[in-house]
Amino acid sequence: MNDELSGGVIDESNFGLLSVAALSKKISNGISIEELYKEAERKFDTLIELVSDKYNDKTGIASFGYSLDELRKMSLFVLDRLIADSISNPYMTLCVSDKASLEEIKRRRNKLLYIFHPDRNPDELSNSTNTKKINEAYALIESNKCLGTSNIKLRYFRTKQQPYHFNRSKINIVYLIIAIFIIVYLSMVIIINY
Repeated sequence: MNDELSGGVIDESNFGLLSVAALSKKISNGISIEELYKEAERKFDTLIELVSDKYNDKTGIASFGYSLDELRKMSLFVLDRLIADSISNPYMTLCVSDKASLEEIKRRRNKLLYIFHPDRNPDELSNSTNTKKINEAYALIESNKCLGTSNIKLRYFRTKQQPYHFNRSKINIVYLIIAIFIIVYLSMVIIINY
C-alpha cells in the first residue's frame, strides 16, 4: 500500500481519486442509474477534474489499482451516461441535488458544458447532443426555480433530434438537383410546344 495511505494521511486529491476508484468498482459490479446519480453528485468535482486533465500525479494513484487514464475514462463514462439516461430528471443531467441553489446548478452546468462542448472535440457526435441536453435541463430547472415550482414534478423530454448522419449540405444538394431537373423538363416542354 502507498506510504501516504498506510501512514493514515490522505490528501484531498488522493481521497477524490480513491472515491472515483471505488465508484469504478461499483459500476463494474452493477449499479442502478439512481445510485450512480447519487454517487456522481457527491464526487462531481473530482469527476470533472479527472476529465479536464487536472490530475497529473500518476504516483499517487498506483495503489488504487487503476491508472490515471482508466479513471479519466470512467469519469467521462459516468458523466456521459447520466446525461444520456436522464430523460425524466433534469437534476440528474446536471449531477446536482434538487435542493441546490441556482448558482450551484449554473456552476455545474458550466463545468459540464466545458467538458462536452462540441468545439472541444468536434469528432465526437454525442457532444452536441449532450450540450443540448445540459442546456435544456438548466433552462427547465431555472424556469421552475424562478416560478417557485420546485415541488411540482418536472417533466423532461428529449428534443427531437436529427439522425446522427444528418448533413444539411447533402439536403441542399438534393434540392439543387431536383430544381435543375425541373428547369430542364420545363425548358424541353416549352421547346417541343414551339
